[in-house]
Amino acid sequence: MDPLRSPAETTVRTGAAGARHPLAVTALVAMTLLSLAGCTRVSSFPLFEREQQQQDLLPDSIRPPSDIDLESTRLVGVNFGVTYYLAQDSIPGSPAVCLMIVRADDPQGSSSTCGRVPLSAVLQDKEVRVVYPSAPTPEGWARLDDNVMVHELLQTRFTG
Repeated sequence: MDPLRSPAETTVRTGAAGARHPLAVTALVAMTLLSLAGCTRVSSFPLFEREQQQQDLLPDSIRPPSDIDLESTRLVGVNFGVTYYLAQDSIPGSPAVCLMIVRADDPQGSSSTCGRVPLSAVLQDKEVRVVYPSAPTPEGWARLDDNVMVHELLQTRFTG
């Protein structure tokens, strides 16, 4: 290290010519921190902190996504005849979460989706979002728990 420079001014030598690229290290650190910010493990969701109970098991009528950890399924709640479940990805350390939506009137018409939080899904007349607890609840939305909110979509009829 150059004794006339502060640690903040230290540069990294790269390439065959030994060119100095102080921004290269800064950019690399910033990208790493940003990528880690989006990788919060969903096991930190309050609902995953408790043991799986009988009510958390998925009904036999639905086929879960193949990439979920079946021991992590949790009942989120029921809203107007629709039951919502969350599960963790089967890959250890994955930031993905899976949302399963089961309609009481048509279990075969159920749906599931997996991805990083925030995650959204639409099933006929409902939009569902999986969010972090700190996310605000928009007007017209209802929270089923700390991480799941639901919004009834307006039904519009077109006449011709």
